[in-house]
Order: sequence, then structure tokens, then C-alpha cells
Amino acid sequence: MLLDSAGFKNFLFLDLNIRNDWSSSLPNANNSYLYGGGSLAFVFTDLLPKSDIFSFGKASFAFGRTGSDIGPYNIYQVYSSAGFYGTNPSLTVPNQIPNENLKPALSDALEAGMELKFLKNRLRLNANYFDRTSRDQILSVTLPSTTGFSSALINAGEVSSKGWEFSVGGTPIKTSSLTWDLNANFSTNKNKIVELYPGVDNFQFGSFGYQGTPLIRVERRVDHAWGEIVAGGFKRDDKGNTLIDDDGMPIIEEGHNLGTFVPKMTGGFTSSVTYKNFTAGFSLDFQIGGKLFSVTNGNLEGSGLAEVTAGLNDKGNPKRDPVANGGGILVPGIRESDGKPNTTYVDPQDYYEGHIPYAWQERTYDATYVKLREVTLGYNLPSKLVSRFKAQRASISLIARNPWLVYSKIKGIDPSESAGNWNEGGQLPGTRTIGLNLRITF
Repeated sequence: MLLDSAGFKNFLFLDLNIRNDWSSSLPNANNSYLYGGGSLAFVFTDLLPKSDIFSFGKASFAFGRTGSDIGPYNIYQVYSSAGFYGTNPSLTVPNQIPNENLKPALSDALEAGMELKFLKNRLRLNANYFDRTSRDQILSVTLPSTTGFSSALINAGEVSSKGWEFSVGGTPIKTSSLTWDLNANFSTNKNKIVELYPGVDNFQFGSFGYQGTPLIRVERRVDHAWGEIVAGGFKRDDKGNTLIDDDGMPIIEEGHNLGTFVPKMTGGFTSSVTYKNFTAGFSLDFQIGGKLFSVTNGNLEGSGLAEVTAGLNDKGNPKRDPVANGGGILVPGIRESDGKPNTTYVDPQDYYEGHIPYAWQERTYDATYVKLREVTLGYNLPSKLVSRFKAQRASISLIARNPWLVYSKIKGIDPSESAGNWNEGGQLPGTRTIGLNLRITF
């Protein structure tokens, strides 16, 4: 690796680096890859008259390339250990076809930013724009079982990622005994799949389904956003009305694009107060947009444990009573056969257990949330007391983690605790913890 740094009159700074790696896990013809980058920073306030209002200003620009390889034993066919068959060791042929022509994956990035400070650094602003492109990603693609393998390893794709990152900080109060700091940050990120593999316009990222039901799929499709969720959903007319069959059930059609699981915006907010030896603070984070498929809600409704499956219907009768006795539920919509409003009631078990699992769109939600992540209250022990046991510092803190889900667009679900990035897999609920922390520094 080569590094070089240069500065000019303490306001213009240039950093450059270049590196070459040789990977033994790649073929000899492709095992060497060169990458590096550079950055330029301009502290323009050093050229301006000194001011207590405009304390600091810096513009920066950076570019770079990174490379990555893969683990060993992926370019040639090798046997895998399968334990013992009786007392004899056994080997198996892997289900994935290796690739003797693999190349390193490369990612290029451009970033431009601005850092501003005002009122003797009491107000702080940062803004950054990034544009990243990943090429020749090493992917495992699914193969038909008739090939004798389940997947193949290939270089494929070009993915573009662009977005903004902002942060705002301030110190509204700062005296000899009291300090109050506030900080907020948020970011946006738009991903697009520019190219995949010759002759291929879609790689599946993930899927879910029960035996006998269609799959909900996450796709990587050319000219689409990364991570789009595609599933069966209710058929609708031009006005958005659900189309109902003559039995009172919504008509289901496949191929509904539900949007990407990548959020439109993420961010957070922190506040900390120090008064003499006491400290207090909290942190909050949020997400706007992004789709999340909920297995929990499907399981609750399908087993009859969800609130919506019980209670009274619009006639004032128990939903679970026989339809002939005034029970059941009425699905709002328009009958496809005659264009009139649906008037046919259906049994809730037939609807929630037998029909909805074929329309995964009804279990896919907007994953917007706001969450109070942590609250702390602490006390720094006086130095005279700490010195008695030959320590430098000591503090005691009460810490609450995950104390409050302020808002979730998915009723009963905390998107921030999801086990997967697109699939809330029916896991146990998140936990709220309260602890006491004693820290002593010698």
C-alpha cells in the first residue's frame, strides 16, 4: 500500500492511497486487483475574517475504489466432508457449481460534503452526498434440479446507490456547571440495479411460503429498485376497489409489486444534559417507508388469535357464528360479475386461514416507526471519594434500553426488532431492559 498526504497553508489538504491485493481464493488470471482513492478538503473559513458567528467551514470531496474476493474452495470442484458412514469417513460433492473464471468484486464511490459550525461551535451542520457503484458482485444463482446442482457461482451485476446524509448538532446551554447537547441525523438512499448477467433480468434475493401456497419473493430486477417485494394480492378495478367473486371472496392475482424493503429515510436524535456530577440523556431512532412482510400477523389471524378474527360484525352479531345465523364477515369490494357492491358474508376462518395465505400482499406493511432506544441517568462520583480506592474515575448509571415504541405503522409489530431485513419471521417480541452500570477507571 502507498500513502501520501499534503497540506497547503493549513487550509487545503490532499490525501491519496493506492493498494494492490493478490488473493489465493481467486484464479491466477484474476487474483490481482488494484484499488485506492483520494480526498481533498478545503477549510475556506481560514481565508475569511475571524467571526464568532461563522466559526468553521470546510468543503470536501473524496473518491475511491474497494475490492473484495471470496472464501477458499470456490473456483474448482472439491469434495466436502460428510462425517462418518458407520466407521468409514465419507465425502460429498457440493451442490454449488464453482467458477474457474471468478473475478474480484469492485465498488467505486464518489462523495462530496460540507461541514459548518456557527456561534463558537455551538451550532453544527454536516451534509454529504454519495454516489456508489458496485460491479462484478460474486453471486450464487439458483439452478433447476435437473442440472444435478442447486446453484452456481458467478460474477454479475452493476448496482447504483445514491443518497444524502445530514446531521445537525447544537449546544443550547453551556455554563460552568450545566451543558445541554442535542444531535440529529438522517439519511436517504436510492438503489437501482443497472445490470445483471447476460440474458438474465432478475435474480431472486429471497422468498417465503407455506406448503401449497404461492411464494412471496424479493427480486433483484434490472432497471428496478433493489429489493422489490413481489407477491399475490387482491385484484382491483381502475378506481382501486377490491374485486369480489360470487362467493364473497376477494379475487387474487399474482405479480403485485409491493415496493422495496429499503426505507426512504432513516435517522435518529440524541440529547444529553450534564449538571455538575449528574448526567442524563436519551436516544431515539426512526425509519420512514420500506416494506416488511409479517409472519406473526399471518400466524395470529390464521390461527384465530388475532383480535380482528373475533368480536361483532357490522350486523352486531358474533363474527364466528354461522353465516346462516347472521355471523361471518363482509369483505368490502365490488362483485366482478355485475359491478355491484359485495353483499355476501363469508366465514372468518375460511377467509383468514384458507384465503389470505394466497394473498401475501395483505401481510406486507409500511415499516415506518419511531422508537425511544435508550434512556440513561448517571452520577460521577466525586474525585476525593474515588481517590480513596486509588481510582481515577468512577460513575454509576441507570440505563433503560428499548423503553418505548413511540409509533409503528404495523399494529403490534416493532419493525426495528425484525429478524430479517424484509421478513418479520414470527420471532418472539423484543425485550425491554433496565440495568445498573458501575464503571471504575484505574
